[in-house]
Amino acid sequence: MKHSRVAEALVSLCPGKEFTLWGDDTATIVIHDDMVLPSDAELQAECDRLDARQPALDEIVRLEGEITPRRVREAILGTDNNWLSNQEALIAAERAKL
Repeated sequence: MKHSRVAEALVSLCPGKEFTLWGDDTATIVIHDDMVLPSDAELQAECDRLDARQPALDEIVRLEGEITPRRVREAILGTDNNWLSNQEALIAAERAKL
């Protein structure tokens, strides 16, 4: 598991708790407060859930990146042939996958 994904999983599984994560190949987790560390299976399941969301998140970023000032100006002027509305519908469809 990537360290960044482990950190995201811990934040998701243990909201509001503080921890320190470091290491190269294997994560070393230092627990602060009264945090109970999730099992390896729980941590792996949460990492898998987060990984499954990534394609939709990447597509949302790509679609939103296509909304340029020129596209917004055309939408305001009514000369975009509903391009912006269609783009927002595509973004909404990707968000629904999350």
